[in-house]
Amino acid sequence: DDLVAEAEPQTEGLIEARQQLREEIDEVAAEVGQKEEDFKALQTERQAFTQARVDAREKCEEHGKVQDTATTAVDSIQHALAKAITQEKRAVTRRAEIRDQLRSCKKDVDNATKELEKHITEAKKISPERREPRAKPEVLDKKILSTSKRIQSEEKNHRPLHEIEKELTESKHHLRLVLKEVGKLKMVNKKLEFMLQMRIKFWRKFRQAIAERSNVYFNINMARRNFSGRLDFDFKEQHLHINIHENSTATLLDLEKKKRTKKSAADAAAIDDAQPAMRSLQGLSGGERSYATVSLLLSLWDAIGTPFRAMDEFDVFMDAGNREVAIKLLLEVANEQKGRQFIFISPNENQLVKAKRESGVQMTVHKLLPPRQRQSLVGFASQAV
Repeated sequence: DDLVAEAEPQTEGLIEARQQLREEIDEVAAEVGQKEEDFKALQTERQAFTQARVDAREKCEEHGKVQDTATTAVDSIQHALAKAITQEKRAVTRRAEIRDQLRSCKKDVDNATKELEKHITEAKKISPERREPRAKPEVLDKKILSTSKRIQSEEKNHRPLHEIEKELTESKHHLRLVLKEVGKLKMVNKKLEFMLQMRIKFWRKFRQAIAERSNVYFNINMARRNFSGRLDFDFKEQHLHINIHENSTATLLDLEKKKRTKKSAADAAAIDDAQPAMRSLQGLSGGERSYATVSLLLSLWDAIGTPFRAMDEFDVFMDAGNREVAIKLLLEVANEQKGRQFIFISPNENQLVKAKRESGVQMTVHKLLPPRQRQSLVGFASQAV
């Protein structure tokens, strides 16, 4: 738009110059015509004067003074005629010059028109609509000059424009590659999220299965002492609630099965009535609590894959009956799981030796010497029984 606005005043100036030249040509042509008419009139007058001169010669003697006057008039006319001829030649030369200038002006106008069309085409690529310049051409020229100087100064102080454009092109290409990789990573992330959700789903099922299996083993172990037990796992709060029922004729496992197969509200009420009274761990004796602890550990051990299992003084607070059942239960489990090693620490060695003889389980009982004897013996703090 700035180039179009700059070219328009030049084009208008050329058009005005061409119009002035045309007016001058018309004036010169009119002047030449007038001179030609004057020349013809002069020729007519010359003939008249020639005739008058002939007459004057005949009457020379009579009209001497008139002859001198006519001669002077003829000289004046001849001078005027010569001047008219000179002016005519000048007019012809001037007309030729004006024609040359006119052809040059036409050529300049054609070139300016072509350049204007070129600038208009380039300007339309930038803005389809034409915008009127807000400043004069002189102001725009000064602004273009100052901008060019500023660009040159920036190029001297910083990197050239073509290097920046090249780096921009490379950055755009790199950005497209990165966006492509990001899209692929998003797809992979989406698949991983789906796989993670599936793993979490399976893990929750597996966790629930472990909880149910531990609940079954705990109930079975508690049934050896005429108890029924249930483990309530609160995975959200990360709490474990232990429920103990004493002297039950039906285990909680059977009641749970009946609840799953109930058909009416009356069946559900009958199942609730048949459920034995629940006792908390604080309501049990020390031996019963210890036995419940052993049963809990055995039920949880089934879900743990460690090669070593150890219990320290598990029967301290047990009475004779609970201790005998607990030791038998531990030995049975140890005998079934031959791929693991069990370590039981107990202050009652006689009960362990008795259980070893009765069960026939392959185990070694180590008896620790009293503290005073261990202080006097180095390297022999225990002995096999």
